[in-house]
Amino acid sequence: MSLSAQKQLAACHLAMGRSSVDVAKYLNISERQLHRWKEQPDFMAEVTTIEEQLRLKISQGIDESGDAVANAIIRSSRLLDQAVDVLEQTLEGDWQLKDLSTVEGDYE
Repeated sequence: MSLSAQKQLAACHLAMGRSSVDVAKYLNISERQLHRWKEQPDFMAEVTTIEEQLRLKISQGIDESGDAVANAIIRSSRLLDQAVDVLEQTLEGDWQLKDLSTVEGDYE
């Protein structure tokens, strides 16, 4: 089963280590709603998958230079930010982000 764009966005933010409180506020949902999602195995599997992908990207960039670790983290962060941007752009307007630099939903 495929997750909605909103759930995928929540999973990305949780995988990046953001708190449930912050994620709920950012997505303009209740903390209770996010808690219900976190009780769903498919949602938590997505969070785990994203976390593993981040760890892999970081470990692939590690070599004998300390700069390689920093560069891998930066690259991984940029890739995840791009993925989050794409998810935000695919939302169909049934909810509204609080960040004014992003798309606002249509409540008609």
